[in-house]
Amino acid sequence: MKEHVISYSAEMIRARQAGRKTQTRRLCGNLEWIDTGGAVYMGKPVENYWRLRDRTGSFPFAEDRHMPYLLTLCPYGQPGDRLVVKEAAWMWCAKIIDRNRVTKKTGKPKVAWMECRNVQPIYCADHPEKPTHVPEGKMPKVGNVKYSWHKKNARFLPRWASRGLDEVVSIRVERVQDISEADAVAEGISMDAEAMAASMSTHPASLAYSALWESIHGPGSWERNDWVWVVEFKILS
Repeated sequence: MKEHVISYSAEMIRARQAGRKTQTRRLCGNLEWIDTGGAVYMGKPVENYWRLRDRTGSFPFAEDRHMPYLLTLCPYGQPGDRLVVKEAAWMWCAKIIDRNRVTKKTGKPKVAWMECRNVQPIYCADHPEKPTHVPEGKMPKVGNVKYSWHKKNARFLPRWASRGLDEVVSIRVERVQDISEADAVAEGISMDAEAMAASMSTHPASLAYSALWESIHGPGSWERNDWVWVVEFKILS
């Protein structure tokens, strides 16, 4: 059993906490779309294709032959592995000024924010606004060192500050548009009866997920229909 890191937005953290999120889809970075730009080889046009990249190189992807191998490359592990959930949080930090190093843009000394492990983080999913209080037993300044709440984005959250742990149930690779209504709901999409009745679509949850996907990956990303890792998990804590 191995541990892997996975990050979520505040919205998805809330869905996970409510028990509504048991799947996540992430871009499969091992597959890239090659647009040949209309190149011609030996008098014939070269078709666009998907290329599989691994540690040894890259080669045209053939789904029927290469899919089992591709699954071994998943950065989120294999069934039975654990996922350490990371999210944005406010942390009580010491402001450390390194006068021996300067930033390229401003020329000012670089600043590091060192987390205090004895102060409980305040998670942005629960409290989006920056806290204004001083933690009990703490001071905003000790000697020349100032302390304050500092926002740590999910990717920089220390392992000890993670409050979520999941177990991988299954891993598969598919095109993002292959998502079903049941899978969209398992992704954390929440639609009440009134919203579903008002929707003109016969697949309202999938439609809502496509909008979420584009909000993350940009306009046109849904139409591109990229390959994605589909990670199904169960919540341990």
